[in-house]
Amino acid sequence: MPESARAIMMANVAGQFVPIPDWFSADNQDCGLAIADLGGDGTLDAVILIVDNPPGQNTGNYRVGHGLAADGTVGQWGPWLEVPDRWGWENQGAGMTVADLDGDGRPELIVFAVDHPQNGNAGLYTIGWGLDGSGHCVDGWSRWSQVPGWGFQENEGAAIASLPGTGGLPRLAVCTIDHPRDGSAGYLRTLDLDTDLDTAATEGTWRVLDFGTEINPVHAALLYTGDVLFFAGSGNDPDRLNAHDFRTRVWHYPNPGLAAPVTPIDLFCTGQAFLPDGRLLAVGGTRQYDPFYGLRDALLFDPRTLTWTAQPDMSYGRWYPTLTALKNGAVLAVSGLGEEGFLSETPEIFDPATMSWSNLPVPGPIPM
Repeated sequence: MPESARAIMMANVAGQFVPIPDWFSADNQDCGLAIADLGGDGTLDAVILIVDNPPGQNTGNYRVGHGLAADGTVGQWGPWLEVPDRWGWENQGAGMTVADLDGDGRPELIVFAVDHPQNGNAGLYTIGWGLDGSGHCVDGWSRWSQVPGWGFQENEGAAIASLPGTGGLPRLAVCTIDHPRDGSAGYLRTLDLDTDLDTAATEGTWRVLDFGTEINPVHAALLYTGDVLFFAGSGNDPDRLNAHDFRTRVWHYPNPGLAAPVTPIDLFCTGQAFLPDGRLLAVGGTRQYDPFYGLRDALLFDPRTLTWTAQPDMSYGRWYPTLTALKNGAVLAVSGLGEEGFLSETPEIFDPATMSWSNLPVPGPIPM
């Protein structure tokens, strides 16, 4: 196999092997295997992990083989998905296991790797929360946690497994091979997983998704439908402005993947506020780059139809304005750079009853 690496898995008790399809890279540093019923239908699935060693940073990817039969055949393979966050430059072992850590009936995917920097190795693991039938960990990934007391300089492999622990939370078992100068040795330990579950209810927790927003998400909003709206217009890219390449994305949480509604104007550096009916008002934006000039445009985003609709223009251009929803349902727009690059000092009010703008009389300049 000089042109590329291939993976094989046991196909049946006779000892035959069949290739795992769509394997990639010519230099893999390890792999892992876990078996679980991800769909909750009594059918087992195979989760395959590979650690790749391209130029630069290493990468970790996994995929799910749905419907693993007793003879080792797989009904359908899902796509390769990335285990997010950095993997280091050199890995000397990896593994993974599956366990329900929070008791919600969905398994979590625990991925382990041995990092091999120049000043001593480290054993690290990350947790993918809410592994579902699609193969995605829909609740995101934890930060990488370090196995304490690693103390090895040269590892020749590693494996992990979960085992029952006290209080219902599984523990992690880690096995590794150390290769000092006088010969190799195997080591085994168990440890409590760092899950943040004990503080999540009071402090919250951050997790990393296994897919990006596809745009520079300058603006975001949680819609009443539960979707998350990202919009950036040209996304701080003058070439996109000149090409009228403006972009919006909608994440249908918790499902992976994004919708891409049409974006009519450059919504980079707008202001935004919700109307009482749940539509999002976005005003201003970028008319010109550096020096920046603001737009007079106003748009409404409808969470039901996932569309932007043009509204009457403001009297003044506004680049980076501030919008505030008022108790009567109207929206106040202040500040922002105007159509010629000067500060727009006159506030304006948007009335959703008449869908119109009016200037707000003030006794004098508002400090901005």
